[in-house]
Amino acid sequence: MVSVEKTTTTASVAPHGPSWADGFMDILAKYERNSERQLYVYGISASRCPICRHRVKTDGTACEKCGQTVSKKSEKCTRCAKSKPELWCYECDKYFCEVCHKKPHTLMLGGEPQLQHNCYPIDGSSGKLFRHGSWSSNLLAMTKDARKQQVKRANDLKSKGPRSVKSEPASVAPSGPSVQSAPAPSIQPAAPFFGAAAAALSEASSHSVQHEPVQQSTAPAPAVDYGIYNSLFERVELPPAPVVDLTATSPSGSTAIEDPLKVAVIEEYDRCNEYTLKIEAKITSLNAAVRKASLQDVNMAAKINEHIIGYRQTLERAIEMRYRALAKVVLFSPDVRTQARSFEQQQLGDVPHVLTACHNKSAQIAIALHQMQKHLVDLRHRIDRAIASGDPTQLMQLQTLGNQITETEQQIRQAKKDRDSQFVLMVQFSRRLRETVQREANASVKPPH
Repeated sequence: MVSVEKTTTTASVAPHGPSWADGFMDILAKYERNSERQLYVYGISASRCPICRHRVKTDGTACEKCGQTVSKKSEKCTRCAKSKPELWCYECDKYFCEVCHKKPHTLMLGGEPQLQHNCYPIDGSSGKLFRHGSWSSNLLAMTKDARKQQVKRANDLKSKGPRSVKSEPASVAPSGPSVQSAPAPSIQPAAPFFGAAAAALSEASSHSVQHEPVQQSTAPAPAVDYGIYNSLFERVELPPAPVVDLTATSPSGSTAIEDPLKVAVIEEYDRCNEYTLKIEAKITSLNAAVRKASLQDVNMAAKINEHIIGYRQTLERAIEMRYRALAKVVLFSPDVRTQARSFEQQQLGDVPHVLTACHNKSAQIAIALHQMQKHLVDLRHRIDRAIASGDPTQLMQLQTLGNQITETEQQIRQAKKDRDSQFVLMVQFSRRLRETVQREANASVKPPH
């Protein structure tokens, strides 16, 4: 695959229609009209279900296959996580913004020349990004040839149009504007590829409307063969996206795709858990202060005890919030929910100390994950700075930095697996949590009045 040559002309890039993706897909489908294969451009839409990876319509908010709600807020650039994704990479199956897609595959360098992303513009992106697509050179040549053929046919129809109308019977004469009144097509020999493709699409549609009455009584013309090779879509046409079952963990200890909804509910639980543990630590310190003050001044100990009573009321509310947040984690974590459902009745119990220990362990894992993710971002920034500087000494460290990134990602996956195991233990040994999960599930499916 080769990148399309950059051009400064952007006025004629975007076709006049609902979207550039629709026009471009029409052109590609026209080439494959006589083929038994169905055209399938993988990754043309950035809206994919986080559960089953099924395509979600651009204007849809839920997956038609599994019913999972797709959050539009989670559609960010894979690299910077800030900008809106504009292009999709064929090599790494990730989405990038207009700036980040120019950066190379940093983990695939290994001392070799820098490998650029093979990106294609996704549905909803700007039409000017057409020229950044890694389209096949055969496709470029065939589209330019199709443009020339269409211009030639348009000129032939214009010159032969009046004689064709006179030779036809009166019953088939066109009732609308005649062929003579059709505007002459403007020929642009040096137009860019995508400008020519857009003009070809609009011109083909206009000719089909103008000359349709003349061709009513004649047999349908055979499809014109533009010499499309079978290898034209080798890099574009891919099998459908594999369905990833999030209920089954991978050998690395985590799922290959991180559910953004699960990430959101876990972050909410981490905040509630951290707040609850801080209040518990404050009450513990006040209890120690009461014991110490009771030996010296009873009135001072009574005042401290009043503070403890107020903190305990706050603690009860915080614990209830943590239970509800944890119930959401169980409901929106397919792997945790599946393991929890596999328990037999005799395996369930109610041991409060298990819940306390699991909360403490989850807090430690959350701190470790935050540190590892921060370290991962720092490593990626170091790679960016090394590539931007072009210093040979820094470029020699790219392989080492890539290995460190791989190791850190493995540690993150293992930590997430350990955290999920803590959630499963809490469901198994907490009756209150199981009841909270049941209430939250019933509340979510309760029909509105």
